[in-house]
Amino acid sequence: MAEDTYACAHCAGVYTKGWSDQEARAEYEATMPQAVERGDDEATVCEDCYQAILEWAARTGLQL
Repeated sequence: MAEDTYACAHCAGVYTKGWSDQEARAEYEATMPQAVERGDDEATVCEDCYQAILEWAARTGLQL
């Protein structure tokens, strides 16, 4: 896999990175500080899967 691509851990699609790894990490830490604090497992997902996961979490009351 090229350095500027990633595979979504949910749908397995291969995508071109839109952010640097550092920018993505900063976004994760800013939007999900509880997960960072708990040391939750991490995975890289595409935008469509990310939105679907957030919707699922909201419907089920899961705190991310």
